[in-house]
Amino acid sequence: MLESLPAELRIKILYKMPDLRTLCAMIQASPIMYAQYRHESHNILSDFLERELDGFLVDAFANLMSRPIELGWVRTNKTILEFLNTYRCRLATQQHILSVKELPPSCVRWMAAYHLLVAEPLVQQYVPWALSEFEKGLGGPDGFKGHKLHKLFGNPFSHRLSRSEEIHVYRALYRHETYNHLFGQNMGYLEGVFSGQQTDRPFFDLFELWEVEAISCLDTYVRQQWECILKNTWDNLYSENINWRQWWNYWSRGWIIQINRKFK
Repeated sequence: MLESLPAELRIKILYKMPDLRTLCAMIQASPIMYAQYRHESHNILSDFLERELDGFLVDAFANLMSRPIELGWVRTNKTILEFLNTYRCRLATQQHILSVKELPPSCVRWMAAYHLLVAEPLVQQYVPWALSEFEKGLGGPDGFKGHKLHKLFGNPFSHRLSRSEEIHVYRALYRHETYNHLFGQNMGYLEGVFSGQQTDRPFFDLFELWEVEAISCLDTYVRQQWECILKNTWDNLYSENINWRQWWNYWSRGWIIQINRKFK
C-alpha cells in the first residue's frame, strides 16, 4: 500500500511518524520507505530529535560534546572548566548554539541512536524502580502516608509519567552521562588535580539542589544494577573458576587466525 504512493506522500508520512521508535520500525519493515528515508535522512532525524529532545536538548548536546572524541582525549582542568562555563551559559538561556540540522550527520545519528537505544530503555527501567523506592519511603500503600495518598489520588505509584516528569528524568540521565564523560573512566585521559569535592563542585554548581538530587537518584539506580550484574556473574569471573587452559587455547587460536589472515 505505502509502496504504491508517490514519493512526496511517502516523505510526508515519514515526517509524521509519532516518534523515533516508530520511524525505525517503519523503515525496517519497508525497503521502499527505507530508500525514501535515505534520501533525506539528516533532515528527518534532525526534525525528530528537536521534537523528542525538547526540554532537555541542551543537556543532550552537552552529552554529545563531552565525549572524548569531541572534547579531546586528554581532559585537563582548563578543558573541563571551559566546557562547564559554556554549558552554564546554555543552561541559563536554554538555547542550543546550533540547530540540530546544523550539526554534522554523524553527530545527529549518534544522538538519535543514544536516545533510542540507551536513554529510552534506561528510563523505562528506572521509573518503576524510583516509584517503588518512593513508595517504600512513604511506608507503602498499606502504611499511614500511603493510605492517605491512595484516598486522595488512587495509586500514585502506577501512573504514567507526564511529559514534564519525563523531561526531569531525561535531564538527570543526560547530565549523569555528561558527568561521567568529564570525570569518569573512559577512553579519554583525565589530567589534572580535580578530586573529591573539587570534582563535584564545578559540575553540580550548575544545577539547583533538587536537580542534583535527581542525578544522585539515577546514580544510585545505576550502581545497584551494576552491583547486581557483578554479583550474578562473580562465579564466572572468579579466578579459581576460570579454565585457564581452555582460555589460552581460544586466545592463541584467535591470534593464529589473525596472523594467517594478515599475511595471507
